[in-house]
Amino acid sequence: MRPGITTADEGIETGDLVAVAEETHGKVLAIGRALVDGDEMAGDSGKVVESIHHVGDDLFEFSV
Repeated sequence: MRPGITTADEGIETGDLVAVAEETHGKVLAIGRALVDGDEMAGDSGKVVESIHHVGDDLFEFSV
């Protein structure tokens, strides 16, 4: 996921819940848990957010 992250709040700490938003319109695409601090998130490779929920998953499709 790191290659898609262009900026991150430097106040994010490892273990924090984070929202991943697309850059153009700011729509949230995923919710996850930070695996690194915010100042380490942008980069070329590696996983920096453990996904908990994302657009199109079972929770997104859930209805009653």
